[in-house]
Amino acid sequence: MLKEERQEMILDYIKLYGSVKTAELTKSFNTTRQTIHNDLDILSEKGKLKRVHGGAVRISKSEEPSIEARRNSNLTDKTIIGQVAASFVNERDTIFLDVSTTVNEMIPHLLAYEHLTIVTYSLEAAYLLSKQTTFDIIMIGGRMRNRDLATEGTQTLQSLRNIFVDKCFLGAGGVSMVAGITDYHFSDSEIRKIMIQNATEAYILFDSSKINTITISKYVDFDTVHQLISYDIRDTDFLNFLNENQIPFIDAKNNLRS
Repeated sequence: MLKEERQEMILDYIKLYGSVKTAELTKSFNTTRQTIHNDLDILSEKGKLKRVHGGAVRISKSEEPSIEARRNSNLTDKTIIGQVAASFVNERDTIFLDVSTTVNEMIPHLLAYEHLTIVTYSLEAAYLLSKQTTFDIIMIGGRMRNRDLATEGTQTLQSLRNIFVDKCFLGAGGVSMVAGITDYHFSDSEIRKIMIQNATEAYILFDSSKINTITISKYVDFDTVHQLISYDIRDTDFLNFLNENQIPFIDAKNNLRS
């Protein structure tokens, strides 16, 4: 059995029963404890499950993986998604960037531009973008969220309601044929709803691990966004869903733009 197949079966088991013990998996797959430990560690790093003593448990719809896990998960895919997304930006655009790790991968490519106005509530993004001194960077104020250096709260929402942009680039906690596009935090969902409403074009960026995942707070339906951008999607049901519903979608694997 391939490693990927075994890991998918582990995830299916956890989705069904909520938890799993290392000893059970070792017996079921007729393999070593170290092999199962490695599988669980990989899945934990991808934010697919939570490691506990003796096994693993399902992640709650409201429990977001750590920022370190999100940064390292599918990093190569996110890098290419960011490159393709940045190619949709034009000189002198006004754009909005959210706090997602996938959207952050646009930043190295945005630095090749000279004149952009960039709105963000991510302190990390604002700092990295400040390397290009010709950018006009608008950092939205509010209560600082320590876990990912983002702002939130009433002040953040009030400020954003009065800002209009050409394009917004947003991440997602989950992308589901049933629930639409969701996130782990109500505050981020409210921010994204406002920016979609106030943007001429809305782009949703996500790696393949988000497909068929539903998190606690929905922020948009598929038919409201301008473009979905992901990488190397192999879920045929999801691809058929996009095609049947004529949802604009770009697979960054086949659409690197110069």
